[in-house]
Amino acid sequence: MRHLLLVLLVACSSTKTVDGSSKPGGSTDDPSTNAGGDSSDTGGDSSNMGGGPSITDGGASNDGGSVSDATAGDTSSSGTSSVGDAAGDSCNAIFTCVGQCSDDPCTNACYDKGSGAGKQKIDALVACLNDNACSDATCAKMYCSQELDECINDVSVSHDAGPPVTQGSIDSSLIGDWMGSSITYHFDADGSYFMVGLLVTPGACIAIDHIELTNHGVARTQGNMLTTTATTRKQVTTDCDGNQTTTMNAARTDQFTWSISGSTLTMVGDTGAIDYQKQ
Repeated sequence: MRHLLLVLLVACSSTKTVDGSSKPGGSTDDPSTNAGGDSSDTGGDSSNMGGGPSITDGGASNDGGSVSDATAGDTSSSGTSSVGDAAGDSCNAIFTCVGQCSDDPCTNACYDKGSGAGKQKIDALVACLNDNACSDATCAKMYCSQELDECINDVSVSHDAGPPVTQGSIDSSLIGDWMGSSITYHFDADGSYFMVGLLVTPGACIAIDHIELTNHGVARTQGNMLTTTATTRKQVTTDCDGNQTTTMNAARTDQFTWSISGSTLTMVGDTGAIDYQKQ
């Protein structure tokens, strides 16, 4: 049985997505005018590809967590995107999904959601890093630059969880800012929302320094179901040398069950349950 040490993204550090000036605490400002490098478009040190949990063939069926899938789109700054097969997430999307995990079941679920091509590319990348005992960016660039480029620039065809939301309508208790360990949501009374995410891990940078996510769209609640349609989805990937790859991804619809207890919002999606604190 294959047992891969995932030296990729695990959002388990103390760094969090906060307000537009990257200061701890405070409210979340709309990040639509920011291009990267601050928290409102989510910047910081992430995905240092250091010391994540393991991936095994068995996987796990964790039911929750919002996954930002890198769907087909154009890239700028560096690199070009290749479209993966439609049967699952791309290598890039697996990267991004794992960045929101804090345990092995979630990590395994991210891997299990991958397409055949996505899994092959991430397997090749991890194998290369392991075979060459890479623990820093110099080694990764010297021996695994092709595998890194193929994974980062791999994007997948969008697979929506249901019909897109065209008219926002949310429960009033959701209005405001909700901060998780790596993702923050802001919901307005009319159902419009934005999400900003900073994927960060402690440790030395081996390949990816950080990934910033920014989604804008509309949301609808029906009982305990929350459906979000991100009409614009931006991902900025920064490597250890500071080079950025910006991808504008296709619109995507996700569904969650949600509940609020005190000041905690719990959203359960297809990779696990994630808690968010009211700001």
